[in-house]
Amino acid sequence: MGGRQLTEEQNKKINEIIDMWKKEIEEIEKNLPPADGKHFDGPQTWAMAALDKKYTPMIQSVMKSSDEI
Repeated sequence: MGGRQLTEEQNKKINEIIDMWKKEIEEIEKNLPPADGKHFDGPQTWAMAALDKKYTPMIQSVMKSSDEI
């Protein structure tokens, strides 16, 4: 079963994006107010969804460039 083969440069770029993503998660978690109980959906969920919308397309773009090679 063959998978997508990424170049070393693509792997490096994806890891850089993931590092930025993690850093932003840490910042958000520091600034979120303490939870007032268990909730299915709340500020953290919305913040993480926003980050997903921001960073996933960046990673997909790097991965898509491997298809063009």
